[in-house]
Amino acid sequence: MREIETARTVLAINEAADNGFYPLIVAIEPDPRFTQKLNVKQDRLTRKISISSKKQSDKTQITRTFNPGPNVLKIPGGEEKTVFYTEHFYPYVHRLPFAAYLIPPNIAPYERVLVTDVIEDIVKSIHHICVPTLVATEYRRLDESEAIWNGDSLELDWDESKIAHSSMVG
Repeated sequence: MREIETARTVLAINEAADNGFYPLIVAIEPDPRFTQKLNVKQDRLTRKISISSKKQSDKTQITRTFNPGPNVLKIPGGEEKTVFYTEHFYPYVHRLPFAAYLIPPNIAPYERVLVTDVIEDIVKSIHHICVPTLVATEYRRLDESEAIWNGDSLELDWDESKIAHSSMVG
């Protein structure tokens, strides 16, 4: 099965066009199920930051502390202040609001292919977590998918019935 690559920069799209590929442009539309609340706090004395992220569907939050290096002295009794907060943090980085599937010049209509980097936000799996300290639902993105080239566009071979569900109860 042939693989269809994705270009995510203008340079990569134009280079592919120069090499005979048809760049099929697709808009990147973030799915709100993948967004998170994000709170960044900074210690006034050490200047270290901690990040609390909470997925929109979580009932609790997870905090991660980022240490700028081993030579930073931690002064006890520091006080934290919020330096950044958003309720709509989208954790996937895209430089442009679109990307392109690179369609080879010799592709036949209704040829089945493998898309190795799916542009669209599609839910691949849903994980339900229910333990004493955390109740959450985590959505994971579809990274790759088989598709059919219909002569004008790619039809991803994916639908809601293929979403994997798992639960962790403890």
